[in-house]
Amino acid sequence: MKNVLFAILMLLPMAASAFTGVVEIDGIMYDVSTKMQTAKAIGPSSKDITGQLVIPGTIIYDSKTCVVSSVAGFDSCMAVTSLVLEEGVSDIGNNAFKDCVNLGEIDFPLSLRNIRGTAFEGTPWYERQADGVVYAGKVAYRFKGDLPDNYDMVIKEGTISISERAFSIVRDIKSLTLPTSLRYIGDRAFMGSKITNLIIPDGVEVENRAFASCPNLKSIKLGNVSFLGADYDGKGYWFDSCNSLETIELHCKEIGKWFAEMPSIINVILGDEVEIIDDEAFFKCTGIKEIELPNSIKYLSGFDVCTGLTSISIPSSVIELGSYAFSGCTGITSLTLNDGLKKIGNYAFARCTGLTNLVIPNSVESIGTSHLYGDGRSFMECTNLSSVSLPDNIRELGEGTFGLCSGLTKVSLPKGLTTINPALFINCAKLNTITIPASVKRIYGGAFSECKELEDVYCYSTTVPEIVQATNYGNDPFYGSDIQYTILHVPAQAIESYKADNYWKKFKDIVPIPDYEVEKCATPTISYSNGRLVLDCETEGAECFATITDTDIKSYEGKEISLSATYIISAHAKASGYADSDVVTATLTWGDAGLKVENITVDSTSSNKCDVNADGAVDVADIATIINEMAARSRKEK
Repeated sequence: MKNVLFAILMLLPMAASAFTGVVEIDGIMYDVSTKMQTAKAIGPSSKDITGQLVIPGTIIYDSKTCVVSSVAGFDSCMAVTSLVLEEGVSDIGNNAFKDCVNLGEIDFPLSLRNIRGTAFEGTPWYERQADGVVYAGKVAYRFKGDLPDNYDMVIKEGTISISERAFSIVRDIKSLTLPTSLRYIGDRAFMGSKITNLIIPDGVEVENRAFASCPNLKSIKLGNVSFLGADYDGKGYWFDSCNSLETIELHCKEIGKWFAEMPSIINVILGDEVEIIDDEAFFKCTGIKEIELPNSIKYLSGFDVCTGLTSISIPSSVIELGSYAFSGCTGITSLTLNDGLKKIGNYAFARCTGLTNLVIPNSVESIGTSHLYGDGRSFMECTNLSSVSLPDNIRELGEGTFGLCSGLTKVSLPKGLTTINPALFINCAKLNTITIPASVKRIYGGAFSECKELEDVYCYSTTVPEIVQATNYGNDPFYGSDIQYTILHVPAQAIESYKADNYWKKFKDIVPIPDYEVEKCATPTISYSNGRLVLDCETEGAECFATITDTDIKSYEGKEISLSATYIISAHAKASGYADSDVVTATLTWGDAGLKVENITVDSTSSNKCDVNADGAVDVADIATIINEMAARSRKEK
């Protein structure tokens, strides 16, 4: 049996494993990866190669088509007279064709991006190039000859790429003009040059350190460019050590961490093209005193520890403020948040010690994230913040949102809040009054810890909120706040419930909220449409309940008795944080004249309104359909 199984396995097709290694094809050695489907031409199999040398754009090995991306190792091939680089080749290595003393003609592909170092030094092709910028096809390769003092460099129109380190040793470039055709600037291309102003057009990809250590660079204007070569957290060094840079004008859709930790920057001009400013984009740019944000930005972050900023106005286009957006901006004294904003991220304004008042717009739905998903602390340590206005639309206040806001004296939480997260107002030393809305169902440990001045807590919930254990904060929401000296104010009808609770009874006294009546749920409406009775209530989150009674009406006309049926419907609504609604009563009468209603809205667009079961007849079966549905609602109530 084992032999039979082995024979069957031998007949199955074997999957070819990926190949990585060096192979020879048509006299050229390639470093091949069939898994990546890439290849590098690394030299000839013999230096005796003669005449025209063709480097193909692709090769086929082991039935895999591999793109030949780079070329190197053909130096000192004395008999090569011409070179054809096919489309696909993008990189020519250092010394690749150096001292090929008869190489006079070269065809360069449009795919070519980089020509490194002395790739063509010692070839007739290079020797006959004029002094100045040397072009290899559409690539600005390097500078040849002596550079004049204060040189104005113009890269000609039609150029697609500027090679890696192309002009890094050409230090006396005073000005630089780049063509609109440009699509790529290589690593360290202009590193160390003395240019004072830089304009990069739309569509250019810029490699790392392309303009690093340019000591005289004062202003930059960027079109919709992108930057390559960032490290794992998005930071790069494209303009590293450009210590004279003062003004940047940006017309990019997204701005990354391109100018972080550059305190020399004073002026930031943002075009209407900008939609996203990433985290840490201008981190520690302490020289920025003011900035006008265009009404095109949707995601805003990246100004953390910009201590020079004194005021900020968030445009209505912004939907989300990212984590740490303005954290540590100690100079901000004026903050305007406009309608349109929905989410304020973790630590967004933490340690903005200059803020004195805060008005959150009605559009905001969440501030920070729940402690179950990460930190909050959006306004933590805003020590001079004395007043906060929170709209009722907010559904989430993250952990520690206002922790250590030692200037706050009173706070009213939004009426839509259902959960009070840990450390929400921890260590608010001057907080003396807290208002908790009727919507709150649970409060986590540590929520109001160490609020030593707390005198009054107003809790409008008729149902005693649940106390929930919190990691790192225990199960005491008012830990260290001396609630044995604090008065708890609750709805009159809930006093006994709070006094009976093992936690809430710890307050000094529990008293009724004066002149307060629990808001009633809206009275439900009853409507009839397409054979169904529908109950509805305007109060958010409300549930409707109904009971039905029926009475046969008998009337005598001579020897005949006319029968009809009347159904009396009583309905009310309930919602968390509200008193039960008033009861609404309606009647539904069936007889020879069809359906008659009182206190019920009938959909005028419905057809055959009496034939509710759509059987073509108006009869007792239709009554049964409605009664069964309403009875189901009644059972739900029980």
